[in-house]
Amino acid sequence: MRISLCMIVRNEEEDLPKCLESVRGVADEIVVVDTGSTDRTGEVAELFGAKVVPFAWTGSFADARNVSIAHASGDWILWMDADEELCREDIPVLREAVLRDDCEAYLVHVVNYVGGTPDEGSTVVGLSPRLFRRRPAYAFTGRIHEQILVSIQSALPEARIETIPVRIYHYGYLEDRVLKRGKTGRNLALLKEEVEKYPDDPFTRFNLAMEYIRRGEYEDAEREFRQAYLLRPDPSSAYAPHLLKNLCICLRALGRHEDALRVVSDTLAVLPDFTDMEFLRGLIYLDVGDYASAMHSFTRCVEMGDAPPCYVSQRGLGSHHAWAMLGNIFTVMEERKKAVEAYTKALQANPRYTPALRGLADLLLSREDPEKVMGFLRRVADLSDEAMQVVFADALCSAKRPQEAIDLLDELTPSEAALTVRGKALMFLGRYAEAEVAFRQLAGPGKDIVPAMTHAALCAFLRKDTAGVEQCAVKLEAIGKTGVAWTCRALVAVLDGKPILDMPKDRKSAIDTVIGLLSTLLGLNEFDAFELALPIFSWLIPRPQVHLELGKLYMSHGFQETALEELSQAHEAGVIDAEGYRILGRLAEGKELWEDAVIFYRKALEMDGQHLPTYTALVQALARLRRYGEALDVLEEAKRIFPHARILEEARKALVVAVGDA
Repeated sequence: MRISLCMIVRNEEEDLPKCLESVRGVADEIVVVDTGSTDRTGEVAELFGAKVVPFAWTGSFADARNVSIAHASGDWILWMDADEELCREDIPVLREAVLRDDCEAYLVHVVNYVGGTPDEGSTVVGLSPRLFRRRPAYAFTGRIHEQILVSIQSALPEARIETIPVRIYHYGYLEDRVLKRGKTGRNLALLKEEVEKYPDDPFTRFNLAMEYIRRGEYEDAEREFRQAYLLRPDPSSAYAPHLLKNLCICLRALGRHEDALRVVSDTLAVLPDFTDMEFLRGLIYLDVGDYASAMHSFTRCVEMGDAPPCYVSQRGLGSHHAWAMLGNIFTVMEERKKAVEAYTKALQANPRYTPALRGLADLLLSREDPEKVMGFLRRVADLSDEAMQVVFADALCSAKRPQEAIDLLDELTPSEAALTVRGKALMFLGRYAEAEVAFRQLAGPGKDIVPAMTHAALCAFLRKDTAGVEQCAVKLEAIGKTGVAWTCRALVAVLDGKPILDMPKDRKSAIDTVIGLLSTLLGLNEFDAFELALPIFSWLIPRPQVHLELGKLYMSHGFQETALEELSQAHEAGVIDAEGYRILGRLAEGKELWEDAVIFYRKALEMDGQHLPTYTALVQALARLRRYGEALDVLEEAKRIFPHARILEEARKALVVAVGDA
C-alpha cells in the first residue's frame, strides 16, 4: 500500500525540512501545494523529491487541500502541515495500519506544544483524522479548520474509523511562532465571513470562538461558545467537550467564577473522566482563595490521571501539573514538608517540569546550602537538561545568591533564558555594565526584546549613562512600544535634571513599566536611584492616587511601615481601593488592632464582595473580638456568594465551637 503525504504551504522554508525528514521512508509520494511562497519553500520541497503544485489562494483551506489530494496517486493520504513532525518511533504502527482492509480512516494523536519552548512540559493533545483512504468521494470541507470525516461518513455511513497510537508533533502554537506568523487576524476575518454565511452551524461558531480566545477577547469568545452550545452540537462530537472547557476558561477570565463552576459541575456529571475540567475547578477555587477546595480538586486530578485520548486535553493535568499546584498551595499554607513532597512527586512524574523544580528550589534554598540542594535535586529531576539548570540559577538569584547563579551559568550555553538570568544576577551584584551587555544580547526580534531593553535601560540609568538609556528608547519606539520608550526618555530627563514635559500616548504601558522599574530598584536596594526615578511616577499618576500605588509597591517588598504611611494617606484622601483596604486590614492584624482590621475588611468587601479571603479574614477578626454573632452573619453572606467553598463550612464549625466555649 502506497502512502501520499499531502501538504499545503506558504513561506515554510524554515520548518519544511524537519517535517519532510520525519516522513522519510514512510511517504511513497509527497505532494506540496504552494499557495504563493516568496521564499525557497518550493526548492526545499523539491530537494526531498516532492511534487510542487502552484495554486492561487482562494481563501479556502479545503480548496487547497483538495488540490493536493487530486495530484496524489497513493492508496492512502497522510496530511500534515509544515510546522509538524511525525514521531518516527510510531512509523511501524502507521505502516501496519494501512495494510488493513477494514478501516477507511485513522485518528492519530496530535501533540500541540504550547508556551515558550517544546521542553516546558505543556502539551495539549487531541485526536485528528490525518490518515485516510484515497477515494473520489472523499474531499475536505470548510473554508477554515477544514474537515475530512464529514465527506467520508457521508459517502460511506458504515465507514470504520479507528484510533492508532501514532503521534504528530505540532509546534505552531509556541509563543514565538504565534508572534512571528500573526495568523489570528487572517483566521478571524475568514471565520466571521463563514458565520455570516452559515449562522446556524455550531462548529463554525466554535472555531470563531477559538480565534477570539487566542486573541484574549474573552467576552466575544464566551458569546460564540454559548451560541454554538445553544445550536446543539452532538454531545458525542469531538469538539463538544473542548467547547465546554473553553467556555469555562472564558468565564474564569471574566471573573464569573460561580458560572464557571456550574459549567464544570454540569460537564463532569456527563463526562466524569475529563480531568481538564477538574483541574479548571481547582484553578477557579484558587482564584477566589478557597485553598481547601482547590486542594481537593487537584488531589482528585491525581486520582483520575490524565483524560482519555478521546478528549482534546492537556497532558500532565492528572500528574505533574496537579502535584505542582498542590505544592504551591502547601507553600502558601506554610506546610513546608507537604510542599516538598508534592513538588518531588511532580518531578518524579515529569523530571523536566520547570515550575515544580522552581517551587522546590525556592523552598529548599531558603534554608539549605546550594550544593546540598543541588545534590537533592539531581536525584529527583533531570538536571542534565540546561533549561532546568537555568531555572535553578534563577532560583539562586531570588535566594540572594547571584554569584552561585553566575558560576552555574558559566557552564551552560548562552541561551536567551540563560542571558536573562545572567543579567539579573549581575544586577544583584551591582555589575550594571556587564548586566546591560547581557540584556542587549537578547534584544533581537521576538517576545524578549521589550523586557530586555527595559532592563538594559535601567542598567544604563543606574550608571547615569543617558546615551545608553536613549538608545534603548529609540529601539523600543521603533517596534511600537511607545509607553515603554517614553519611560526610558523620562529616565533620561531625571538624569539630566530636566522637567518631564509631555504625557505618553500609551499611559497604561508607561505606568506598568515605571512600577516594574521602581520595584526592581527596591529589590536591588538602590534607594537613591529609586528616589531619583520617583517623580516619573508622580507625573503619571495624580498625587492622592500615587499614595495608593506606592503603598502596594512598598508592601510587596516588605516595607510595612512605609506602606502603612502611604495607604493611610490614600485612605484620608478617599482614593483607596479594595486591595488597599485588604492590605491595611493585614497590617492592623499584625499589630493586633482587631477593631481597625474589622473596619478595613468591611470597607474592602463594600468595594469587592467577590473576594473570599476577605470574608474569612473578617470572620477571624470578629472572632478575636468575641463578636461571634456578627462573624456568623458574615459567613452566611459569604456562603450565598461562594456556595461551594469548603473553608466557609470549616470556619462555621470552628465558630460554633468557640461560641460553645465562650
